[in-house]
Amino acid sequence: MLKHRGNMIVMMMFIRAAAAQHAMPPPHPPVQQQWAPPAGYFDPYFVSMQESMSSQIAGLASQMQNQMNLNFQNMQQQMLQPMMAQMQGFQESLHSDIAALDSHFEDLPSSEQFEQLEQRQEQLEQRFDSFSTAFTGFTDHFYSVFPAPVPPPEFYPHQPFYPPPPPPPPMV
Repeated sequence: MLKHRGNMIVMMMFIRAAAAQHAMPPPHPPVQQQWAPPAGYFDPYFVSMQESMSSQIAGLASQMQNQMNLNFQNMQQQMLQPMMAQMQGFQESLHSDIAALDSHFEDLPSSEQFEQLEQRQEQLEQRFDSFSTAFTGFTDHFYSVFPAPVPPPEFYPHQPFYPPPPPPPPMV
């Protein structure tokens, strides 16, 4: 029985130790009132800061406006005027080309001349075809009598593949 009582005492001590570990923390101390400035206390600082910022922003805005005006003038002088000069030159050359084409329309051949040119072109095509056929026949005959030479090795980009020789027969 003593042994049983001793176990109970140890268990109770263990339960109290566990409860002490999980006990609620003490409450926080009350919050102290901090000093609050009276109404209008910062007004003089804000007014001077606002005036300073307004003058700085106005200065930056005027600098930016001046820079933009300068850039626009530079762009107009360096880009717009040369482009307009090129456009003027292009327009003048276009008008002169149109005038030249207009004068050449009068020199165009009549339909009879056009038909004669078409017939001449067909005759030339027929003659070329007959020449091509004759030349092909000649080259075929020539290479049948004199075979074409083998091209030099530089002609081939890679060396030809030769399989390795078979192994020698086993010695018996």
